[in-house]
Amino acid sequence: MKFFVCLFTPKMIGQYFREHIIQPIIYLLFFVLLAFIPEYYRLNNRSDISYSNDIALYQSIRNEDSFNLKIENNLLSDTTTIYEFYGEQLGAVFNTSKVDSKYDLVLLFSSDYFNVISYGSTVATIKYSDLEDSSIEFEKIKNHDFVETRKLNEYFNVAYDKYVDYSIVQTYTYSIADILMMFLLVVAFLVISSSFVNRVIPFKIKANISIYSSTWAFLLYFIGATVGVFELFYVGAILSFIFNTIAVKQIVKVEK
Repeated sequence: MKFFVCLFTPKMIGQYFREHIIQPIIYLLFFVLLAFIPEYYRLNNRSDISYSNDIALYQSIRNEDSFNLKIENNLLSDTTTIYEFYGEQLGAVFNTSKVDSKYDLVLLFSSDYFNVISYGSTVATIKYSDLEDSSIEFEKIKNHDFVETRKLNEYFNVAYDKYVDYSIVQTYTYSIADILMMFLLVVAFLVISSSFVNRVIPFKIKANISIYSSTWAFLLYFIGATVGVFELFYVGAILSFIFNTIAVKQIVKVEK
């Protein structure tokens, strides 16, 4: 089986050099998807944002001496005064483009819309007119008004739904792209190192051998991601370099 050959008999890896490049690419992509499994599990088991229980945010609002803003007829009453309130995970800012990037979810209120921002990136822009009821009096939140506090929670409900949609697509995409890039860097390094062993070998052959020689790097990345010891990937990269060198030298011997 090819997998075990690539793991235990580096001298035999050269036998795959005649394969069409599509085959080693499929082999590479299989390990990318395999390596994504621990990341997928981690992302789907992370704790959700406590958007309705961030007491620190509401306490920050109540500590503000003068905060008489309101949204009425789908318009913010004051579009010049800057206010910034942050809790443990959430934030609410008004009339400023400066947002602290360390928070899970921040609502940036402007004249007739608000932006949903996660870790400094804009997730969505929502017009007040798109909401079923956008009216809210922030000053009453300062005075512990239950109804207005509940309305702000509803804003975070809407924002959180947008955040989840954005998070799933972006996080999965970036995770897969990061894994693929890391694996391609290993393969590229092995292709380059092959040139120092034999400059005559065509690029296609070097690429084939380098992908299959990278099996230890791929496998130990998966194991490391599963158990939380990512340093195993570097051990795999070293083993892959050794295996690739042996495989290329074996082709050189055969050629001679």
